[in-house]
Amino acid sequence: MREPSLSYRISIISAALFAVACAPVSQMPQVDKSLAEIEVEKQRELVFVQYLGYQQRLNKVAYPILRANTDLCGDKVRYGSGMGVVNKYTYPENMREAAYKIANVDKVATVSFVADNSTANAVLEELSLPE
Repeated sequence: MREPSLSYRISIISAALFAVACAPVSQMPQVDKSLAEIEVEKQRELVFVQYLGYQQRLNKVAYPILRANTDLCGDKVRYGSGMGVVNKYTYPENMREAAYKIANVDKVATVSFVADNSTANAVLEELSLPE
């Protein structure tokens, strides 16, 4: 079997390079920066809502467990009211605007949750009784 000639090899390489050079090139679509920023803010709000859901779920499960098992903690027990208080500095800087829009969280302390059967819940029930 005869080895291909140099001109044959060059023509094959040239054809391959030509085929690659003519391949379609994809480009990033042009996106309006203001629309992209609006979408980023919507995504932050969705993440914040999801975060609040996770936090409420965790507190609903954790508080009764912690309260019922204080005897296992020895001298590492602390008093708790059964409520969580947050302000805008509780959240990462990029989530603060979403926290304000979704939960009206600003510089002032805001109650984020009140656990069932907690001291805070009892006080709120006492305050809300009709006279």
